[in-house]
Amino acid sequence: MVYYPRLVDIRTAFQHIIGKAAVIYSVFRSDNENALRMASLRPGDNVLELGCGSGNLIAAAKRAVGCGVCVAVDGVPGLLDVDLSATLRQLNLTKDATGPPNQRISAICANITDGALQQTIANRVGDGVRFDVIFALHVFNTIPPDARRAALQMWKRLLAPGGRIVLSMSGRYGDALGQVVQFSNGQLTESPGCVIILCNNAADPILTANGSQVARRTVKAAVKFSSNYLWTLARNQAIAAASEVNLRATDIQNIGDGLGFHLSHTLSSPPPSTVESMSASSIDRWLDSHRNIVGYQCRARILEANCQKSTPGWTTISATARETKLALSLQEEAAEMEKQVNGLTQGSMVLTAEHQQVGVLVVLQV
Repeated sequence: MVYYPRLVDIRTAFQHIIGKAAVIYSVFRSDNENALRMASLRPGDNVLELGCGSGNLIAAAKRAVGCGVCVAVDGVPGLLDVDLSATLRQLNLTKDATGPPNQRISAICANITDGALQQTIANRVGDGVRFDVIFALHVFNTIPPDARRAALQMWKRLLAPGGRIVLSMSGRYGDALGQVVQFSNGQLTESPGCVIILCNNAADPILTANGSQVARRTVKAAVKFSSNYLWTLARNQAIAAASEVNLRATDIQNIGDGLGFHLSHTLSSPPPSTVESMSASSIDRWLDSHRNIVGYQCRARILEANCQKSTPGWTTISATARETKLALSLQEEAAEMEKQVNGLTQGSMVLTAEHQQVGVLVVLQV
């Protein structure tokens, strides 16, 4: 995983999505919907989004809370000026400080880990404002692990009594060197939860926030790669990280498994007893005979077995070594699938593939 410790790193990494954020991140729509449900927003709630990107989530929150104070923070000025502005215009909302309270969202350009963030927000919306809900989706995994504890502690100070942080965390696998996994600088890796196949239809383009046209993207298929126990580990990691900063994980939901696209289930791995009896060569033949990817497919069991049977001494290595081996094996499998799919055509549409990591959405409260 690539981390972005400085504001300049954030801006360099995400400059290319300015004007296109809503299209690029449309594959995370179900995460936004689940985050809103888990947040249990009420009229009058104050809401902060850290790493707002296109602004779709904070805009939806604003419509739920009405006159509650809403603040959107991002480190990339163009995302606030172009993407957030376009989203708000479409929904009759505004960044204008003189706009009606039930339409106004305050936009702040800042690093979400900056120790001065609390004062920066206070300077904009007032010293006494605290937040009933703080959203931080798909940003925690970009923060260097040794900076995550301080970030969570700072965000906690922004909460109103009874407030909650709705946060996504990617699972990390390997030797954490005796530390809390989410805060460890050990040689840890992430695991692809699923690979999604997208149809890009240039004949039916979308007008982006910067006025350009891009192909409309729709999800054609999703392939689950990781076994359920990797999500169990991710859940335990989220609980441990929360406890370390005196927060409680009150609700947790898996993300990155491909189920949020609501596709028809078309393929599953063979039953456990069958997989157990298969040789490495028979697993290869099974994978070769199921190259057609449509709908929702669960290949986790067969891919895990493939890793086990191709790793000498699997039963003798430690649990953390197994986690690492499996995650790295699944990364290779996902990269190979993406390589095979990217650039294929289906009529007038071009296919692309990308993966989503094993992770969780978690609600944290004091």
